[in-house]
Amino acid sequence: MNRIITLFLFILLIPVLTARSQEFKWESKTDLVLSNGFTEVLLSPEITGNLRADLGDIRLYDSTGSEIPYIQYSEKPVLYKQLFKEYAVLQKVHHYDYTRLVIHNPSKSTITNISLVIKNADVRKWLTLNGSDDQKVWYALKEHYYFQSFYNDDKTSEIRVLNFPKSNYEYYELLVYDYFDYPINILKVGYYDTSVETGKYSVVKAPSFSQIDTLKQSVIQIHYTNQQYIDKLQFEIEGP
Repeated sequence: MNRIITLFLFILLIPVLTARSQEFKWESKTDLVLSNGFTEVLLSPEITGNLRADLGDIRLYDSTGSEIPYIQYSEKPVLYKQLFKEYAVLQKVHHYDYTRLVIHNPSKSTITNISLVIKNADVRKWLTLNGSDDQKVWYALKEHYYFQSFYNDDKTSEIRVLNFPKSNYEYYELLVYDYFDYPINILKVGYYDTSVETGKYSVVKAPSFSQIDTLKQSVIQIHYTNQQYIDKLQFEIEGP
């Protein structure tokens, strides 16, 4: 397989991916572009096989022979994304000396921390975290946790992570002791989930194979009619 490589062109005319015969050995046309702006052009394995490994010898020309600038982009093999996912806050009540939040973990996932999105404040607070499966009987998880001066110089809110021993309660009770002062403004409660995306690949045309088997090993040769840059090999094997 060959990693998908695309070019983004910014043009005002119908483009042609071509080359002047006296300067380049290979040329290929793009599909017609009927609108202005950026256009994505996929470079097939047949095209990339005739280019340098760094693709530095690509030139783009429009129908008048004028060279066109482009941006080169290649799919990454693995892409990691971190997303903030919210927990449902079933209750958020401020009493005269503390604020109580009840957080729902419906899947009873095993977790070790909770992220709090807090409106900027230069204050100091004590927190307690308890866990329960029925909201009737609560069990201690973390006591007398000290929060100090949570604010962000770039944004109007700050994310603070509350770590605690591994647990899988369905409900969590967060108590913020205000000691007769105004409460802090907790905007969201959630966690960070990391997702993994694998890059897309183009399948090159089927090569021919030759195989020599011995008692100790099998030697398989793969033959292409043209040069190919291979980023990934995928095997389908039948039998032992």
